Amino acid sequence: MNQRFEKVRDALGGIFFMAGMTIFLVNVIMRYIFNNALIWGNEVGIFLLIWGSLIGWSIAAKDNRHIQVDLLWDYMPIPIKWGMDVFADIINICFCAFLIYAGYQNVVGYFHASIRSTNSGFMLWPVMLILPVSGIFLGLVYVGNLLRKIQSDQLFGKGYTPGKIHTDI
Repeated sequence: MNQRFEKVRDALGGIFFMAGMTIFLVNVIMRYIFNNALIWGNEVGIFLLIWGSLIGWSIAAKDNRHIQVDLLWDYMPIPIKWGMDVFADIINICFCAFLIYAGYQNVVGYFHASIRSTNSGFMLWPVMLILPVSGIFLGLVYVGNLLRKIQSDQLFGKGYTPGKIHTDI
């Protein structure tokens, strides 16, 4: 089940990102070759790129591919690295909870106000759903990481290899 979820999430991130890039490419061709750009092209392309990027955020977190400053990291003992990783996961989980809550409030506000996009007239509340959705995806990754780090064989850094923790979610 977890691998299926992971594959669906990875596919959605790639599909949204590629669809946004395709719309931009088609719009450029329409604008410069046919002199008739799609009115909705830029907005929809941006929406799709944002969805793809924010879903990709959880993919990068799962694979521990975020940018890290490791100037002092390489010289720290394993228990300190473990503690800092656990602390970072807790902070990230709190951030995800905030993202879910604030994103939900944003979606509800856009829904009740019936706010539409400027050029295309699309309702914006479905576009804003990416905030709580990406918070959930990212939160699942960080909770999975945290649970693996506090397992008995990794408690206080015993058996812990920094940067090698991968989640199944």
